Amino acid sequence: MKKTILALALAAAIIAGPSTNVVKAADFYQSIDDTSQWVGYMNVFENVGGSKGALSWGSPWGVSDLKSVAGTSAWTLYPNYTCYAYALGSDPGSLAYWTDSVDGGVTAGPNGNQWMQAMTYYEYSPGAAPAATFHFQYNVSAFSLAAGYTAYAFIEGVDPNNGSTDIYMTAPITATGTSQEVVANFSPGSVDLTGPLGLVVRYGFAVEGLNANPANAVANGSVTVQSVPEPSTYALFGMGALVVVVAYRTGNRPRQPKSDFLSAG
Repeated sequence: MKKTILALALAAAIIAGPSTNVVKAADFYQSIDDTSQWVGYMNVFENVGGSKGALSWGSPWGVSDLKSVAGTSAWTLYPNYTCYAYALGSDPGSLAYWTDSVDGGVTAGPNGNQWMQAMTYYEYSPGAAPAATFHFQYNVSAFSLAAGYTAYAFIEGVDPNNGSTDIYMTAPITATGTSQEVVANFSPGSVDLTGPLGLVVRYGFAVEGLNANPANAVANGSVTVQSVPEPSTYALFGMGALVVVVAYRTGNRPRQPKSDFLSAG
């Protein structure tokens, strides 16, 4: 099961001394663990000249279809190849939707035709997450994503009553590096996380870009993210991490019946 770490400020202050990196008592830290419990979600957006357009639909997906590959406390994240391959093999009628066909779907185009947001994440039940500042930490051990694809970590707070995303914090992943993180404030007075009406809290990773032709898999690259040592270790040694955070509020995210793969041909 997931473990949330509370680093006690008093113990850290005694060992680390008067450092600005001492972890405060209300800060909770989480890294990647028990990847078998993580789930996937895909949002599909219109392709507007190779850029992200309006949201078309979204659905829970199996993580392998995103494509995300689990390791021991690690994920390797790729552009999505499932949709292009599906159109070529099982559903030729969707060639015009999933590929940039120039003949109305008679033959497949060389590239994908929908903008994909593949999200691999762990989810807390309402009221189960700590009412505090939440740090999601990770190491980036490999990064080779091609231009046109982006990867980022996120923390999301979703209202279970209406499906709205009330908190969405992200940190871009652009290169290898240790002790990267994304931070979200769930402190009392910010949002209500108490009782059954608390937010559903998710943390994880996303890759965005056009669905891709499997023939381009090597050139498109991937990103590998791994767990970090328990954050309390960093507090004891007075170490810190560079944080880049972007926040915005979104509207409702469409939810559809769960399936490993959903065709929209």
